Amino acid sequence: MSEYCCPGTLSRRNLLRTVVVGGAGLAGATLIGCSGSDEAAENSSSKSSTAVVRQATSAGTRVSDFSVKRGGKLTLHANHEMRSIDPHFDTFPAATWVANSVYSRLVKYSWDLKELQSDLSELPERPDDFTYVFNIKSGTKFQNIAPVNGREVTSEDVKYSIERQMGQGDSQENLGKWGHRYYFNEKLASIETPDDQTIVFKTLKPYAAFMYYISNPWTVVVPREAVEVAGDLTATAVGTGPFILDQWKKGVSWNARANPDYFAKGVDGKLLPYLDEVEMLLVQEASTAAAQFINGDFAAYATDANYVERVREGRGDATEIAAPSQFGRQMRMPPTYLDKATGKIMDYKSYSTAPESFSGWQSYWEAGALFDDIRIRQAMVQGVDKQQVIDLALSGGGIPMYGAIPPQYDMWALTEEVQGAEYDAANAAKLLQAAGNPAVVGPFMWASSSAGTVADQVGEIINQQLSLLPGVNLILEPREKTNYYDVTYKYRYFMSHHLPLASAEPSENLQSYFGRNSTYYKIYNPDIWDKIDAQDVEVDGPIRQQMVKDVQKDITRFFPMKFVYTPYIYQFYDPKLKNYRMSLDRCDGSQVTEAWLDS
Repeated sequence: MSEYCCPGTLSRRNLLRTVVVGGAGLAGATLIGCSGSDEAAENSSSKSSTAVVRQATSAGTRVSDFSVKRGGKLTLHANHEMRSIDPHFDTFPAATWVANSVYSRLVKYSWDLKELQSDLSELPERPDDFTYVFNIKSGTKFQNIAPVNGREVTSEDVKYSIERQMGQGDSQENLGKWGHRYYFNEKLASIETPDDQTIVFKTLKPYAAFMYYISNPWTVVVPREAVEVAGDLTATAVGTGPFILDQWKKGVSWNARANPDYFAKGVDGKLLPYLDEVEMLLVQEASTAAAQFINGDFAAYATDANYVERVREGRGDATEIAAPSQFGRQMRMPPTYLDKATGKIMDYKSYSTAPESFSGWQSYWEAGALFDDIRIRQAMVQGVDKQQVIDLALSGGGIPMYGAIPPQYDMWALTEEVQGAEYDAANAAKLLQAAGNPAVVGPFMWASSSAGTVADQVGEIINQQLSLLPGVNLILEPREKTNYYDVTYKYRYFMSHHLPLASAEPSENLQSYFGRNSTYYKIYNPDIWDKIDAQDVEVDGPIRQQMVKDVQKDITRFFPMKFVYTPYIYQFYDPKLKNYRMSLDRCDGSQVTEAWLDS
């Protein structure tokens, strides 16, 4: 188990008092399925057997005591377009591919999220639970292009960047465009710059997620001049990073060349990067992308189960790594709220999602007399056999989930089934009988596509499993994605299954789905809210770790949903590509600073 532990200015006392970020039992993330929502596009089929899962700890050869090779152009694959390249506006993970290449952060995590590393600054000093003191490395410069022309980075640049990320100074109606405003807004008491190299953050209260957010790929340092010249950074990028952006051809590619003034050095004692150029090709059609990797058009490729066998056969020389994705399949019951008139916990009322001329389930929903009964919720949970879902829909290519945080974040995830949430169809039937033999009849929806997806198979399998329970008769309702999300985020549905994106920071998973002011899902449970809030302010790593696991157990025992699985993603690397690995965090772009080509 790794804590926030790296050489630097942290004492052992501070190390034990600070944030822990999840490690990975099986490391690696993907460029697949990036979107601005909380759900992935899981386009694969069960045709391709994943019975043999190949695992590795690294791709190619890591830098050791031999000489690296400098020069060359690295070409990588992107499967979706960037909306913009402004790291403070955008939320699409694709934008971090540029951000990681052009900009720098104060500190950053390694690709496997196990080690906090210096970037613009050394690791911070922590004089108390509220204060973080960073010191910018001497002589660090912006890239030698207009409008900054190679000037040195100062603490004022850092302060400006954080305040810009928070949307400070913008009008109320425009605050929504600052996609990462919540990282620090209403969290910081002050940002102080006592000299050009020192920046001091003081939080309003202990903030366990601070180090995760300050090291986040969206929290980069930008120059004020660039913003003032262009108005924003949606189409331009000037930073301190290892590469200088040459061009972005929207819908085609982006290219960047090596920054000759980058501040970090390689193992050969010379300035990084090793590469001369990096290029990202946009290929959105999955079959075409697989063919291009086989043809050698790009040096790394990630896919789901649908194209694994094809790539294995076509590129037998490639290094393959099977890694759990950042997504976790859930089977959900309706979000709940407190009806102030009756004092009862109720399902969100809706008439818009029922099929035409179908009203049988509405009376239950309107009266709040169905899923507000915990026995019925538990019966639905115990009626689903997650291993059978994995075997049939993914051909075994997935890992069971036992709580809100997927198993690759092994520091935070539950490792065994919570009592009462295990598959037990016989007990599920008894629970329904004890609840008065209700008719559990209504739509079961999910996001689908015309091409057919794993999601369709999952829906059919879960429906078949639950149909064996007395009184359960779900109506399959695959929906077009836009419509599905519209219904989902209005909380107006009977039952659904969903594949949300998880984060290495526990609060991203807990607060946004189950917290007091959650966004993506709603449960009414003040005790759970209080426990989620409490872990937010616990800066002792091991204590917080246990709090996070305990509140996941409480959520699971409340039975708002069944946590089903996280699917594998399959990564392939050309043997010529060395010292490169896709980050465990899909929102951490392509970390190519120390990559090199053996050709």
